[in-house]
Parts: sequence; C-alpha cells; structure tokens
Amino acid sequence: MSSSAASQSGVAEVNGAQLNYELAGAGSPVALLHAGIADSGMWDDQFAHFAAVHQVLRFDMRGFGQSSMPDEPYSLSDDLYGLLRRLGIGPAAIVGVSIGGGTAIRFAIEHPEMVTALVPVGAGLGGFAYTGEGEESWPQIEAAQKAGDLDLAAELVVRMWVDGPNRSPDRFSGTCARPRAGNGAPQSVAARAGARATDSAGSAGDYPSW
Repeated sequence: MSSSAASQSGVAEVNGAQLNYELAGAGSPVALLHAGIADSGMWDDQFAHFAAVHQVLRFDMRGFGQSSMPDEPYSLSDDLYGLLRRLGIGPAAIVGVSIGGGTAIRFAIEHPEMVTALVPVGAGLGGFAYTGEGEESWPQIEAAQKAGDLDLAAELVVRMWVDGPNRSPDRFSGTCARPRAGNGAPQSVAARAGARATDSAGSAGDYPSW
C-alpha cells in the first residue's frame, strides 16, 4: 500500500462500525490514536504540522466523537487495521495516547508488518484489571450512564482524568480549557462507561473507558 497526497475526510465502515476519519499530507504515513477522555480533535494542534511532511491519519475510535458504537464485540486494534487497509495506508508510524497507546501496542504485536515506529504515551493496556486512585469513581460513572444522565457521567469522567482524584474542579489550572459536561468527547466516554472490547481471541478485554 502506498501513500497518497490527496487530503480527505469521511466515514468508513469498518468491522460493522462507522468510523469518522481525516487524512492529509503526503510522505511516510503516521496514524494518531486519541485518548479515551477525548476524540480525534485532541490532535488539532499537531495534525497540520505532521501533515506538512507526512501522510497523517486521525480518526474517532468507535463510540467516540462522530463514530458509531454498534452493540457487538469488537477490537480497537482490529478497527485500526481495517481502517488502514480500507484507506490503502501502511505500514505506518503509530502514535497513541492512553487507550490509544494500548491500542497501538496491541496493533504492533498483532500486525508488526504494518508498523514502522511505535509511540505509546501513558498507554492503558488491556488484559489487566485497573487498580489505584479513582477506582471508586467507576460505579458512580456506570450508575449515571445507566440512568441516562450523560452530563453527570461526563462530569465524573472529567473529574477523574482531568482534575485528578485529589484536586477539585475549581483548582484546575491547565493551559487548555477544562472539558465540560455536555461536550462531545466526555459524553462519548460516558456513553462507553462499562463497555468492554474483545481481544483477537474473542475473550473480554479489560479496557476501562479512558
């Protein structure tokens, strides 16, 4: 598969899901995988810079942003593979943050021939039960989600992953705006709370919705 200089965006059907993507630039391919607290918009500040020298792909993983979330077993690494094949891209450098980093690692193990470089950042790995600070928040998030209160679930997600377990929202002093309940990305995370991906063997993987 070869790179293309044409820029495009759209929706691709991959493994039963509709994945929203954007592709730009020419050169050696780079795929950007977002964190579970965000969607592909987290790469806004980097996308054009990378596209000046690379062919760059970013997309909303299923259940995030504008991508659909079918009620069926799935593998995020299979989705990445399917999207790359659908768009005729690869091998590529795979850059992923948080759950995107975990997906990048799994993808590299499953499809080493499709990877020229691997850059996982704060990778959330499947196959491990989450333990640590903030663990008590998951039942609250799931309860809000099941009650249909996505604003509350999204706010709890933001408190957990943006504010941190030991900092109140009024102490947030990041260089970017604090995500708010009702915004697309946090609500996408909330909608996925409690959902589990499957690995390539078809067994349940422990993917918290980060």
